[in-house]
Order: sequence, then C-alpha cells, then structure tokens
Amino acid sequence: VFLGLITTIILTRYLGVLAFGQLNLIFAYLGIVSTFADFGLTTILAREEARSRVKDSFVNAVFTLRIILTITTLLIFIILSFFLYSKQIIFGIMIYSFASFFLLFYNMIFSLFQARLIMEKHMISQISGSFLTLLATVLFIYLKLPFLWIVGAQVVGNVIIVMVGLRLLGRKISFNINVSVFKEILKNASPIFASSIIAVLYWRLDIIILSLFKDPNVLPDVGIYSTAYRVFEVFIVFGTFLTNALFPVFVQRIDNKNFPRLFMESIVLSLITSV
Repeated sequence: VFLGLITTIILTRYLGVLAFGQLNLIFAYLGIVSTFADFGLTTILAREEARSRVKDSFVNAVFTLRIILTITTLLIFIILSFFLYSKQIIFGIMIYSFASFFLLFYNMIFSLFQARLIMEKHMISQISGSFLTLLATVLFIYLKLPFLWIVGAQVVGNVIIVMVGLRLLGRKISFNINVSVFKEILKNASPIFASSIIAVLYWRLDIIILSLFKDPNVLPDVGIYSTAYRVFEVFIVFGTFLTNALFPVFVQRIDNKNFPRLFMESIVLSLITSV
C-alpha cells in the first residue's frame, strides 16, 4: 500500500493531469478485462485447496484454463479498444495487457498461498513486485522516457511477482488440457464470476463512462477524478487483505457449530478496519 501510494504521488507529478488520466483509464479498462479472464478461478482454487489439498493434475488444469481464458479475453478487448480510444491509449492497453497476463497468472499462485495460510510468501512476492514497479517508474522518469514506458513499468513489477511467487510456491506447474475438468471448474466458478462482474462494473465502469463523455486526450476530468479515486483505491486494500486471510478459515470451519460466532467477530473486525 505504501509503495503504491508513493508510486501514485510520483506519477501524478510527472505525467500531469491528462496523461495520468489516460494511465488510470488503461488500468480501469484492463481491470474489467481481468475479471472476465479470471472467471472466478482464483476463488475456486483457493476454496478447493483449503478444503483438502487437491491433486497436482487439478491445479495444473486450473492454471491451464486460466492461461487460455486470459489470452482469449485480452485479445478480444484489445481489438475492441481500437473502436473506442486514441492511438496512445490503445498502445498503452496493449502494453499493460502483458502486466495483466502476469498478474492473472500470479493470482493462481496467490490462491495456493491463501488456502494454506502462508500469506508471508505472498507478502514477499507482492512487496518485491511493488518495489520493482516503483524502481522502474523512478528510473524511467529520471531518463525522461515517454508515457508508454511508464505503462511498461507495471509489466516489470508483475513479471517479478510471478518469478518470486513460483520460486516460493515450491510446486511444479505444467499444462493439463482436460475438457471434462474444465467444464466442471467453469460450472462451479460461474456464480462467483457473475458476482465478480457486478462488483468490477461498480468499481471500474465509472472511469470508462467518464472517458466516453470527457475525452481524456484533451480534457482533465478523467485525470482529476482518477487521482482522487486512486488514493481511495490504495487504502481500501486493507479490507481486501483481511477478507483474503479469512476466506480459507471460513471454508475450513463453515460446518462447525462455532462458525456463527467466528463470522460475527469477523464482521466487527471488518467494521473497525474500515472506520
């Protein structure tokens, strides 16, 4: 959170209101894309792993399905962007799609960390990636490189997150194309996917709508709005951390007679955290 806030402060001062608005438009656009590509697989893998250690074949099948969905969805939305935005934003979306690919891949690794309650490994991966993103951003700004290089700094950070995450996971990941397993995974994931789509449209669609009415290439509206929103977005991560840590605990204890008490305690803790 701290590194993200520092990166935001540096970027707003270097890029200015128009370019920073374009950057956040790219983030928002691909944020929606990422939800379509995720399809609830992150949650399904965490749930199944928390219930009981799943076989490597199942984990490999989920990772393979993730790669197929990610590449397909990114290609569709990159093509769609040609009909919506200017050349600079389109190129930015194309570059940031690589960052999204690596982040979506890492989310599967995160699921296994989450399910096993070894979040310290996620912490190491996340901090490594965030630090490298900040370092690359500062370096590119120092070299006075143009806008698209700043977008590329996100790719650097996400590649590092995946590399560190795979190293700490200690589990070999390989391709496993199994259509019957794919169908079962997608069937179980579809309700999660539906709720995720509603949530991401609520969180991300505002910037997309604003960009269609207020051209981010010439007007400052998207930049002003997204700068204020970005600060809020960074701090709300605290609640996400808490929810992610509680999820596998809920999965393991949901049939326990003491679960209602655990649930109410988590609600109180969430309220305190949010305030």
